[in-house]
Amino acid sequence: MAKTNTPHNTVFLLTVSMALALHAFGQTPDAETKRLKRGLCAFDVAGALLKGNTAEGVKDALLGCLNPLLKPTPIAHETQEPHETQEEYRPNGTLRERYGLRDTGDGKRLKHGRYTYFDERGNKRKEGWYSFGLKAGMWTTYHPNGQIDRHCEYVNDARNGWCIRLDDEGRLERAAQYQKGEKHGKYVTYYDNGNKHTVRHYKFGDLNGPARSYNSHGKLIFEYTYKDGQKHGLWRQWSYERIWKGCCEFVGYGSPYKAQEGIYVKGKKEGTWTKWWRGGQQKAAQGPYKNGKRTGTWTSWHDDGRVMWRGDYKNGKKHGIWMLGGSGKTVSYRDGKKVR
Repeated sequence: MAKTNTPHNTVFLLTVSMALALHAFGQTPDAETKRLKRGLCAFDVAGALLKGNTAEGVKDALLGCLNPLLKPTPIAHETQEPHETQEEYRPNGTLRERYGLRDTGDGKRLKHGRYTYFDERGNKRKEGWYSFGLKAGMWTTYHPNGQIDRHCEYVNDARNGWCIRLDDEGRLERAAQYQKGEKHGKYVTYYDNGNKHTVRHYKFGDLNGPARSYNSHGKLIFEYTYKDGQKHGLWRQWSYERIWKGCCEFVGYGSPYKAQEGIYVKGKKEGTWTKWWRGGQQKAAQGPYKNGKRTGTWTSWHDDGRVMWRGDYKNGKKHGIWMLGGSGKTVSYRDGKKVR
């Protein structure tokens, strides 16, 4: 079944006043205005992320920019509407998909313009835009209950720009930036309560740059760096004193303190690593790594500073004479096994 498609004006919400003016005069913004709008959109989203906004605030910023009704931008042919709209049905008679078609002039007919996919119950499950057979602009998938599942920008059939994922209750699960189909830029995940879980950065598909992990209360727990997809550089774990009211009512966290710190080189632990007891003042354990394995002399302390044990590692295994606390007792190891 085919029917003629009615062209729609493209309205870009740069500002409320501009949107109203464009609608009133039936104008389509020029390329410069579109670029400006997308630049402001990226600025708003980046600002929301940098300010540490919760998932709800970031979701609002993203959805305000990634409007599923907007045509893809920039696109050279956006004044060229589909020649017709095609509808395909399942054997049971339910509508499966609706899309535009346009003749290319060489005998081919490609999907072009608005595309919508429906499930067997008639619920809209996917919608977006095609540009001469290639995905372009905003594409949105939906959960069975109608809530947005994914909302992503496409250029030349590949994700390019922001892509977000929400659960079936509308809560933001993650927000990621893409370039030419690969993760490129910021990648943020969220807890169900809206607080950030992880913040990482990608460079053309590989983890690259600073990364942070938080607990569900929004407190920083881990901070580290990636290079070419591997942990590389300083790795640090933070902990917090819990504050209680009376015997059982948790009311918050105290100041952060370092719980563990060390260095990664190309994905493997290297050099001196240190752990601290609660409060971050007294060391709990310390020793060197080489190529990801414990090596050399390691020492562990009680929380009052007394030595708990001291001994050597070789290729990640206990090796040699180990001293147990201040008792003077020793134990001998060879390749990780006690020597009688």
